[in-house]
Amino acid sequence: MTKSFSVLVVDDNLALRGIVSALLRAEGHAPLSVANGDEALEALRREPVDVILTDILMPRKDGLEFIEEVRGSLPSVPIVAFSGGGHWRQGDYGLKAAKSLGANVVIRKPFDRQELLEAIETAVSPSEDGTHRLNHLPTLS
Repeated sequence: MTKSFSVLVVDDNLALRGIVSALLRAEGHAPLSVANGDEALEALRREPVDVILTDILMPRKDGLEFIEEVRGSLPSVPIVAFSGGGHWRQGDYGLKAAKSLGANVVIRKPFDRQELLEAIETAVSPSEDGTHRLNHLPTLS
């Protein structure tokens, strides 16, 4: 990746948040990490981000609820959703649901560095109509 992005990392697993944040910093990005959908919505109210990375299975507000709320207010912010499956492992229900709710890209955990970076690149790429999703970065109101 050649451009630097502000990235909201949403996952209840502290170790994974730390690893993903360190990887993003090493690539020149500016990560902000939070533990669940409620904290993520609060972070988005404070400042805009270029891209969101969110787990699906989390306490308090899960990734599906979070994606649905973000899409209602910030339809152009790219979202990468990921999950290890948990109790939805059969058929990747959670990933399919995330995609149907508006995630631009979905990936399965565990993922490696290259998969994550490619998912971000895909999510922030220009849309089919040629416009770029990152032209307007509002905050949640």
